[in-house]
Amino acid sequence: MMKKIFSLAFISISFILFIAACSSATQTYETQLAAEKKATANFIKDKNITVVNSIPANNIWGENVYYLTSSGLYIHLDSIGLVNTNVQKGQLVLARYRKIAIESLGVNNQPDTILNIYTTADRAYPDEITYDSLSAIPCKGFQQAISIMRRHNSVARIIVPSKLGNTTDADAVLPYYYDFKIELTE
Repeated sequence: MMKKIFSLAFISISFILFIAACSSATQTYETQLAAEKKATANFIKDKNITVVNSIPANNIWGENVYYLTSSGLYIHLDSIGLVNTNVQKGQLVLARYRKIAIESLGVNNQPDTILNIYTTADRAYPDEITYDSLSAIPCKGFQQAISIMRRHNSVARIIVPSKLGNTTDADAVLPYYYDFKIELTE
């Protein structure tokens, strides 16, 4: 009888400790969103980014001026690309980018590069994105950035919140910074 009581007590204590460990190890979605917002705000502060709520007039962007879209994408246009080459719905867009974690710091206190396909030395072929197509969206933030960039050979820097990222980023509730450039196909 004493063995049964001891076993039952051991199992009960083990179960309580297991539940306590699980509940402290997992964060709620609300907590993850708050952490994402804080990481983004810290990144913006650390990089001396100025956030504006409208696209700069005449595409004259200040050094570190980022436009914040209503969906939460931050974008800074480095190069407007070739005039009179606007992207069309259904057009194939070739994208090259560096995906950089903004919440984890790596070597020399710099954010870690998660994926680098910015040049042919990094990867022979760029990603192919069908513009304004729901069937081929690797990242909603890319679609939105392309709609603002619009032109062949335009270059931008973007901050993509998790809800606009790919499925893995959304599930992990992680924002990313991208160096992003596009080429339009004919």
